[in-house]
Amino acid sequence: MRGVLVLDIDGTLDTADPSALRALQRFVKKETIGVYINTARPPRYCEEPDWLSLQFASQDKHHCLVHPSPPTSKVINMQAIQQETRVHPRNIVLLDDRPENIEAVQRMGFAGIQVQEKYGIQKETVQTFVSMFAPTSTPRCTANISLMALTVLCVTLLVCLPRYLPKRQSQA
Repeated sequence: MRGVLVLDIDGTLDTADPSALRALQRFVKKETIGVYINTARPPRYCEEPDWLSLQFASQDKHHCLVHPSPPTSKVINMQAIQQETRVHPRNIVLLDDRPENIEAVQRMGFAGIQVQEKYGIQKETVQTFVSMFAPTSTPRCTANISLMALTVLCVTLLVCLPRYLPKRQSQA
């Protein structure tokens, strides 16, 4: 599993653009990214989630309110997801409409993307999420940089090394 997408429901999933949600689903499937729900809804919701959140994550991947403070609950749930998946926290991304939830999980080393409550997940949200999993450099570029560094090192040695070698005395 390359990463984990963690979705809030209220103001994030339930107000989202349907085409953006389909694009997000295609991406996570293609890239083998796990999907979980992390909501401030009461625990009974996670026992019987509704059809909307079940489209994204099975019932066993739903995490509900476990602490009276929603930001604290979000962090506790993110830690539980990290323990279960063994994915590095920076590759576990919470999509949420509440800035205090995003800030709380980011303080603990997780990633977060804030959405607007009125609009939820939009095309731009998906683009931001996708960019978080894009490769940072291509092997060809890395090889070119390495070759250039090796060339500079060789030239430097050829120019500087003779100064430090003992001078040979000629034999007559």
